[in-house]
Amino acid sequence: MMTKLNEQDQQAFDIVRKLFKNDYAKPFEMTEGQISLFRAIYEKQSPRNIFECYTQYGKSDVVSMAVLLRATTFPERWPILGGTKDKAGIIMNKVIKHIFENDYTLGKFEIGPEESMEFIKRHRSKDKISFKVDGSGNMGEVFILSADARRKGEDAGDILIGHGAPNLIQDDSALIPDAIHGKAMRMLGGHTENFLLKITNSFGRNHAFRSLNDPKYKKIIINWEQGVKEGRITEDFVEEMRGEVDPIMFGILYECVHPPEDMIDDAGWMPLFTEEMLEQAQQRKVEAKGFKRLGGDIAEGVNYNAFVLRFDNFAKIHSKNRERDLMKTADNIAEIHRGEKIKSQNIFIDAISIGSGVVSRLHQMDIPATGVRVGEKPMEQKVINPGVQEVLEFSNLRAQLYWLARNWVKQGGALEPDKDWSQLLKIRYKEDQSKKIKIMPKDEMRRNGLLLPSESTDVPDAFVLTFFKGKEVDLSKVKATGSIKPYYPELGI
Repeated sequence: MMTKLNEQDQQAFDIVRKLFKNDYAKPFEMTEGQISLFRAIYEKQSPRNIFECYTQYGKSDVVSMAVLLRATTFPERWPILGGTKDKAGIIMNKVIKHIFENDYTLGKFEIGPEESMEFIKRHRSKDKISFKVDGSGNMGEVFILSADARRKGEDAGDILIGHGAPNLIQDDSALIPDAIHGKAMRMLGGHTENFLLKITNSFGRNHAFRSLNDPKYKKIIINWEQGVKEGRITEDFVEEMRGEVDPIMFGILYECVHPPEDMIDDAGWMPLFTEEMLEQAQQRKVEAKGFKRLGGDIAEGVNYNAFVLRFDNFAKIHSKNRERDLMKTADNIAEIHRGEKIKSQNIFIDAISIGSGVVSRLHQMDIPATGVRVGEKPMEQKVINPGVQEVLEFSNLRAQLYWLARNWVKQGGALEPDKDWSQLLKIRYKEDQSKKIKIMPKDEMRRNGLLLPSESTDVPDAFVLTFFKGKEVDLSKVKATGSIKPYYPELGI
């Protein structure tokens, strides 16, 4: 139950309740934290503001209503900058929804000569909307911008500089790189009185994190305890989520606590596996059950070929070698296939570069192993994030397979003790600007000192291949020769 409001908070509550509807077509009733956010925007209480909250708090609706009322009441431009256009479009979608909920905002809405109000109401797909503020022709405007926009000869920051405005809303500010943020700030430079709101989460340690410690910024932070107090989330659900995700992720999602400094770098990369996770997995004693699956990472240069065997509940590093003869490597896989009695369809081989030749040779040997190219698009299989009960998106198949492997370990998968599992500790992940999970590329791992120039993540790469469930790659363009010579002309080796 909401505590008694002061006069200004009650006025904001009443205005929103009178003008706008929630998703159930009932009057929108803001809670205490939402009122604080609404007033910070509509009253422009401080030139610099940062808002951080637990996941699924309901901030986008509040931001959209406050921006809409400003743009229909004052002749101002309000750009909404998101990590991607789709992300910025979430707030714009809600702005358009709320336009049609009362006569005040609808009466000021300007539509183009080729536009239909009914079409706009139904599809909510505009990038820019305008409002006639008064009878003198003064206009208010709301428009969206993307931090990952690209145009020939320019980067996203260069494009943003061309959009001057006295106000700026940054959505998912933690995902907007420092360089882009710096150029976005120049949008405000032509206006002595300007306003900035950063909407952020606890990922990363970029400009958004620094703003939390900057005295110039008005800070509104809503953690799960405040959400329980406001009746927006239950303590039972919070405790359920505490058991579903690891402590660091729980801190990020629900407590507004940033990861320890040594757990995250300036670019937002975090370890995918922790020492505790691997230690617990190697201490588990289980009876291996289910079908056997073999993942094989085929090496180049001085690195190892690695083969990992996984059951439903148990995995072990089967073997490693530095065999460079691809025919002998195929023979080695065939021996594992026969010795372990693994079904051909449960053999998954890295089919990038020279691995394609190994897969082709196995097919010639009547072992139709599956070739996997991890740089391709993710499988259609849905992956649920238990922390927020939403479907996760991935930048490519590699990221999806690594996340599935992580979930398997966290949910009780056992690992046969082996020092090479420690390679998993080198794997880093983050959300990109499209809110898709991305795994740090190997060349970047080497630049950051996670891998030596001669090192590779051979065991982890073999391990995650056992989680592949899609169609095999088309090897029609990369086939083994008819002889058993250890070379593949099509590959130049």
